Amino acid sequence: MKRIIHLGNFENTKYVLIGAIVFIIALMAHQSACLPKAQSASRSVDLPPMSLTVIGLNGTQVVLDSVDIGNLPSQRGLGGWKNSIGTIRGPDNYTGVTIATLCDLVGGLDNNTIVRVTASDNYSKMLNFYEAVEGDFITYDPSTGNPVIHNATLTPIVAYFKDDLNLTVGEGPLRLAIIGTENVVTDSKYWVKFVVKLEVLWGHDVATMNVAPEKSIVGQGYTCNTNVTVLNKGGYAETFIISLCMNGTQVQNQSITLPRENSSFLSLMWNTNGFDKGNYTVSVLAGPVFGEIEMYDNLLVNGSIYVGLVGDINGDRKVDMKDIGRVARGFGTDPTSLLWDPNTDINNDYKIDMKDIGTAARHFGED
Repeated sequence: MKRIIHLGNFENTKYVLIGAIVFIIALMAHQSACLPKAQSASRSVDLPPMSLTVIGLNGTQVVLDSVDIGNLPSQRGLGGWKNSIGTIRGPDNYTGVTIATLCDLVGGLDNNTIVRVTASDNYSKMLNFYEAVEGDFITYDPSTGNPVIHNATLTPIVAYFKDDLNLTVGEGPLRLAIIGTENVVTDSKYWVKFVVKLEVLWGHDVATMNVAPEKSIVGQGYTCNTNVTVLNKGGYAETFIISLCMNGTQVQNQSITLPRENSSFLSLMWNTNGFDKGNYTVSVLAGPVFGEIEMYDNLLVNGSIYVGLVGDINGDRKVDMKDIGRVARGFGTDPTSLLWDPNTDINNDYKIDMKDIGTAARHFGED
């Protein structure tokens, strides 16, 4: 007998089947959403009380507690350190959260930035991009202490475990550690203990820290030195220009190369020959360097110098016995003397002698 299929019944059956399939898919999705996520649960770590503040370039700030830190992806590896007298500790197994992962919480890093790691006692250490992200560190053989080339990537982490145990009270609960897959050690200066804060900062940053003219009065045509302290605040070695300015006009400059996190003292000389008599405001400009963003502290204005008559030691616009007497009273002194008066050192040779007295006497009576 030939079977006859009624189209209407077929259509109804099709729609029922489609509806059932949709219902089953929706039910499975709902059940999956209600299940705990295995990845998060597997990496959750039970940690003692701790707090870590992470600050980004734009001021974004997160404060992480032990639960937050324990729920972040972790990394485990070998790490140890060598100090300045050759003592070596480790390598040991450290576990923690990578610097890159923590910085990603506040906008991440690039090759114009650095990370400043700060301890609870305010000791801090900077990691540049190539250290924080690419693991570019000098490494040593843990047996001999000799420098060696490591073949695997090193990773800086904020560690909370050492050999799968909480860090001791003498180094934790958090510390900076440099880990890898090989038995190598790094410089102890990076192994900051008691870490409480990470800050992402601009990586190229120089500053003028101090400006101190040696004289307040100088005879026209003579020289005067200004002592300057400059600082490389960034995470990269920098070569830059230091400019001495009088009333905003550059009168002297000097090139300097500074390693990262280093300062330098230098003296810049101003030859007043060709400059008008009068008061000059002293300022010094450091850099700026390529990639520098924060330049509020590059320029420092401090002090003034009066350019006047040669021999006018007190700045009253005449050379008389007051000036000659003042030079004579300083006879025989130098910068180590309690009676040293730099304004009486007319020829700027750091001693008061007959040359200075004679120069003042030759200009006696001028106004």
